[in-house]
Amino acid sequence: MNDIRMRTTFIRILGLPIFAVHLCILIYGCSDDSGGTNPNTAVPYSQIDFEPSWSKQDVIAYTHSDQEYDNSGIYTINYDGTNLRHLISGYASSPDWSPDGEWIAFVLNDQIFKVKLQNDSVVRLTSTMKNSSPKWSPGGNKIFFILNDGTNFGTYSINSDGSQQEMIYSGASYVGISGLNSVLLLVPARDEYGNLAGDTLIKFDYVNLNKEIITVLNGDEHKLNSYPVAVENEIIFCSINKEGYSYIYKISSAGTNRTKLTTSQSYSPDYSQTNKKIIYTNRNQGNGRLWTMDRNGGNNLQFTH
Repeated sequence: MNDIRMRTTFIRILGLPIFAVHLCILIYGCSDDSGGTNPNTAVPYSQIDFEPSWSKQDVIAYTHSDQEYDNSGIYTINYDGTNLRHLISGYASSPDWSPDGEWIAFVLNDQIFKVKLQNDSVVRLTSTMKNSSPKWSPGGNKIFFILNDGTNFGTYSINSDGSQQEMIYSGASYVGISGLNSVLLLVPARDEYGNLAGDTLIKFDYVNLNKEIITVLNGDEHKLNSYPVAVENEIIFCSINKEGYSYIYKISSAGTNRTKLTTSQSYSPDYSQTNKKIIYTNRNQGNGRLWTMDRNGGNNLQFTH
């Protein structure tokens, strides 16, 4: 069990790096924009604040990567910029709010935890394999996540108290919340030779065990896809293209009208039903902070500094 030390301002959880690709401040292989850049030339891009999760109470939790271990981890901040709090330090990542805004699920050392905001209590929910991408159910009674057993990925659910873990779908590599009884799944698609060729975006009813294929995200612009977010009659998501550049898109819930929302590098979007804004990571070289934009991709404003 990890050494968990309570402090008055934040919780310190000691552990080894679990998300090295995401937690480096500068990662080589992408640039701020694909236009006029040789994709084979190693150039730095920034990813300092990422994986934002927007609560119904207008508080944002996010992962922060810092050169100093103790300054890395999960932070929370109000949408008006007040009450910045370092909640979990170290290599914690992937925060997701419970519907009531009282708990945050997160990943540490490949396991799923939750932390209660009011008294800083931490509960470990999983104990084996590699687990990622925790997402609370709309009712708050379950948490969905991806489990990697070393060979295969699967979507699992677990009660919010840590009981009754079970697989609900085999093969998915990312999960997002879609509705009261359904989730969005990204299932890796393969070509006729067995090579990875994008992802199939699926809406899965985990109560009735029915699935609906929304669209296949493939081709040069959609080599690797992540962070699907249901927004009323649309779905927002992130795609990395064949050169390694990442952008945010949206499509209709029927899989039509695919629209690119960002023209410079961007990553890990989330959406606020309260103020109708998208929050995301600006991956431009020298930035790497959280930005907000309108649902149509306009009015881009820097949020964290």
